[in-house]
Amino acid sequence: MAITVNTHNKSTGVVNHASGALTASDVSVDFPTSGVANDPLVIKLGFKPTYVKVMNVTDSVFGEWYEGMAAGFYTLTVIAGDKTYVNTNAAFSVDPTTGDLSIELDTNVLITDADLTVWEARG
Repeated sequence: MAITVNTHNKSTGVVNHASGALTASDVSVDFPTSGVANDPLVIKLGFKPTYVKVMNVTDSVFGEWYEGMAAGFYTLTVIAGDKTYVNTNAAFSVDPTTGDLSIELDTNVLITDADLTVWEARG
């Protein structure tokens, strides 16, 4: 079996890092960047990340995205250890051009009402 696609990036300079925490009684109303209920929360990182993790601390479930994965694709892990590769109904995505982190608020196990959600981006 031959490898058909192989990419490798090495950072020789400063690695950017950003993180934050979110909680609200009604996330679909309190967080949308546009001010319109159920629109996504967009976090402008100021750099293109190579790794993003979004974790619902309250429910112990987290999603991870790595550079090379398509926008909206990520792995979802629950506390029991089950890991799923998500490629539909994306809870979050990374814009491949700007690096903006977009977190969906209407159908998302990673950010739910009254739960603590933390996020981290590196790149």
